[in-house]
Amino acid sequence: MGFGRCLGNYTVTEAKPWDIMDGLKLIVDRRFEMILIQIDSLEAANAIQEGIFRISNSTLLIRIHQVLSKVK
Repeated sequence: MGFGRCLGNYTVTEAKPWDIMDGLKLIVDRRFEMILIQIDSLEAANAIQEGIFRISNSTLLIRIHQVLSKVK
C-alpha cells in the first residue's frame, strides 16, 4: 500500500513516521486487533520502537505510540 502526502523537504527518517501514522489510522478505522509494522529505515524504526524523539516531529511519534497502545 502506498501513500502520498506533501511534506516539503524532509529526510527519510522524518518522512517514514508519517507513513506509519497513515497506516495506523486505517488500522484503527477498520478495527484490526493485531498489526505488524515493516519499515525500511532502521533509524526511523528505532525512533518509533524505542521512543527516541530526536527527529523533528516528536509530537507525531507520541501520537504513533498512543495509537499503538490500542492494538497489539
